[in-house]
Amino acid sequence: MLLSPARLCRLLLSLLASVWLSAAQADEWLTQQIEDFLHQQLQAQGLAGTVEVRPGHAMPPCEAAEPFLPQPGQRLLGQVAVGVRCRGGQTRYLQAQISVLADYLVVNRVVAIGETLQPELLEWRQGPLERLPRQFIQDPADALGKQALRPLEPEVPLQPRNLRAPRLVERNARVSIEVLGRGFHIRREGVALEPGALGSEIRVRADNGEVLRARVIDRNRLQVQP
Repeated sequence: MLLSPARLCRLLLSLLASVWLSAAQADEWLTQQIEDFLHQQLQAQGLAGTVEVRPGHAMPPCEAAEPFLPQPGQRLLGQVAVGVRCRGGQTRYLQAQISVLADYLVVNRVVAIGETLQPELLEWRQGPLERLPRQFIQDPADALGKQALRPLEPEVPLQPRNLRAPRLVERNARVSIEVLGRGFHIRREGVALEPGALGSEIRVRADNGEVLRARVIDRNRLQVQP
């Protein structure tokens, strides 16, 4: 039976639509596979975020897709290349955009050099990890009681490099030196040759002229353990 031109046109359009729908469904399936893979990679790094895969063009069919990172250990932020191994040995590459939200600490007013950070100065903020400094403070314990090494501006992520533990020993200060060992405990007096914060190890000269390395344990108190 011969088909009329109009009916033939409708049939061709229907077939094309079916092919286009199948290709679109395949692209959607592959995109979902890649998104799931990237979410798993983020979770392995203790992160959570949004993932947007950008094929850029229609992908050829890819059976048994196995996503992978071309650069293992790469930072999963911003634009990331993702590889896909297909059955038959073919490999395809796509681009994905990853955004991770992170909580970070800021001060709520200008903090002067040498000022100690107190709880009332700190506030939480949240923002895209890719826009934050490489190192920023997320644990209040890493900021409280620390002194500012430079003026701290409000709403700017706090960074470890801009803070220091308060000094318990100043250079040239008279100090007490405790020497501990198995079965003995000796106390000496001396002079600090370097400043030091709690837990830091500094050089100190005992009154007999001997130079030792000792750990700061309190205000002008140091300890040596052989």
